[in-house]
Amino acid sequence: RIRLLAFHATPADSRALQSVVDGHPDGARIDLTRVSRVEEALAWLDALRCDAVLFGVGLGSPGDLAIVARLHEHAPNTAIIVVATTPSPAFALEAVRHGAQDCLVRDRLATAPLARIVMVAIERQRQLAEIRAVALVDELTGLYNRRGFLALAQQQLRVADRLGSRLTQIFVDLD
Repeated sequence: RIRLLAFHATPADSRALQSVVDGHPDGARIDLTRVSRVEEALAWLDALRCDAVLFGVGLGSPGDLAIVARLHEHAPNTAIIVVATTPSPAFALEAVRHGAQDCLVRDRLATAPLARIVMVAIERQRQLAEIRAVALVDELTGLYNRRGFLALAQQQLRVADRLGSRLTQIFVDLD
């Protein structure tokens, strides 16, 4: 079974996406949990209670892309699938650039192989995490290399900025 977290930009999107999943032939293979606020979605991601996120959006705005980026930053190893009400190749591309694995059109979702789409997105995200680990971690010591430290430092700086807190980081280069 796939544990899917559905997060929606508006209540109308929430109801529409819920009805698609409820009536979908793959619905029996999916445990769907709905949340309505970003903070709730982040709490579910913290608790590792989902395999993937379905993020329902309307027309696709810059605010929606910011939420995709925030979800991805918070849980970089979790697959995020954006479900938009209208097809926009430009928005789909931007969603992927902001951390989504896929961008689907809600009207076409009812006939799409939903469980397969989600499982493929989860696998792609898992492979991406493996590649990222190889690129960021020293094979011999298991510690972050320079690239890994810089990536982690940048992420921590963004979190500190968002929380309004201070942060000190130290990098030591050993030969």
